[in-house]
Amino acid sequence: MWGIIATRGTLLDFAQCDVEASLYGLREMQPSDIGDLSGDDLLLLWKNKPRAPAELPAAIVTSSSEQKRDCLAWAITYLQPLRPVTAFCRVLSKDEACKAASLRSNTTLDGFAEACLGLVIGETATYLAEGLDSAAITPEACRAAYSYAMTQGVAVDAGTLEDDLITNAWWTTREVGNQPHLPIQLRELRLVWDVLLTVMKGGFALSGADVPRPPDQIVSACIELNKGEIAQSANTMQWDDRLVSLLGQMQGPREQRVTAFEEAASELTSRHRPDIVEPAFACGYFASRIDPGSLSHIPVVAPYLKAMPTAIMWYGLCAGLYPHSGVMDFSEGVGRRLLRDMLRGGSFLDRPTCDIAASELEVIAKGKTPLLDFPRGHQGSVEVEIMPGVTTYLSLGEGDAGRPDQSGSAMPDADAVLRRVASALNELIQAKDLLTGRTKRQPEKSQDKRKGSRNRGVKKKTKR
Repeated sequence: MWGIIATRGTLLDFAQCDVEASLYGLREMQPSDIGDLSGDDLLLLWKNKPRAPAELPAAIVTSSSEQKRDCLAWAITYLQPLRPVTAFCRVLSKDEACKAASLRSNTTLDGFAEACLGLVIGETATYLAEGLDSAAITPEACRAAYSYAMTQGVAVDAGTLEDDLITNAWWTTREVGNQPHLPIQLRELRLVWDVLLTVMKGGFALSGADVPRPPDQIVSACIELNKGEIAQSANTMQWDDRLVSLLGQMQGPREQRVTAFEEAASELTSRHRPDIVEPAFACGYFASRIDPGSLSHIPVVAPYLKAMPTAIMWYGLCAGLYPHSGVMDFSEGVGRRLLRDMLRGGSFLDRPTCDIAASELEVIAKGKTPLLDFPRGHQGSVEVEIMPGVTTYLSLGEGDAGRPDQSGSAMPDADAVLRRVASALNELIQAKDLLTGRTKRQPEKSQDKRKGSRNRGVKKKTKR
């Protein structure tokens, strides 16, 4: 990579495409050089040596998180040609830049792609549960899910297996964007992912102070399931005789399996409590046995979500963990399309593809600038970069709680609404002026006609 130490004035020259923008001091750098940055200086970075004097840097690095916020606030005010600036180049603190430099550009899910997909699809299906069919689960609907962001983080090895960086950033972004209430609590989302990450890495990725340790039985059952030891995975759960009996019926014809699942789900609903996760997992596990490795029976699970909100997520996880799983082929290729999007990867010195970064969105939210008053690449949604390689989508459409907008219509922010109202009022005023002008002219014409008639009458009398 190439970089120079610069000031905000230098950055302004680049933003204005000033051909006199100075590249004095440009040199080839190593990631270790980033840590030397201090004070108010900015480090401008390019992936390759810039060919033009005014070529925008790919990343702007500040010495601290506080300096980063100050730089973003300054950029919002003074870099009007770049609006928002994080759509064109990343703005990172030096700690974030050092971490971003260690991300792998060749993304991989280490053989757990379909398990991750199962969680993305299962979470989205939960938000769309009312009147659900597979056609409603589109790539656009899935991109707002927590599991979508987590899958990207795992793919680039974002260091999130040891902290809650993505979890907290995703939740904060939703709050800043005034997103609808979700039917699943954040701790429940994190717990399901904690189980998968434990299976993948053998360590607890999201075990913060408010996240309980995943039940060992569920972790062990998922590991056995992934090995193809189906019978052993069921034995691990140590279910009672009633559930074991119903599980035995999962070996029969498809109709019998569906009936057995419904009986088991009804039984589990009566046992469920908010403080225990085993019934919801069991519901998802039973659903996965109807057609192992498939997610074709999501509508069968949907009626039980009110009592067990994470049931479809557990169903997606179990279906994805099966050997020879078919989750990737879900809904005529939606799974493969999602996987392609989540594995884009790339270097932190590649140009961003988002509409805005979460850090800049948060700064805008605290100021007087309209929150979403900038160009966007998607109708009805905003793509927000949580960290290099990890994005989420904010819905701008009206919908049910937690439901991404499926209508394709956008609900603009308040300032955009006011602009539309002002424009409509101007049109009404113009129309009023036009109509008023016509009504003023019409009496004049009538008076002229009356005058003409009187004059003609006078002439006739004179003639007589």
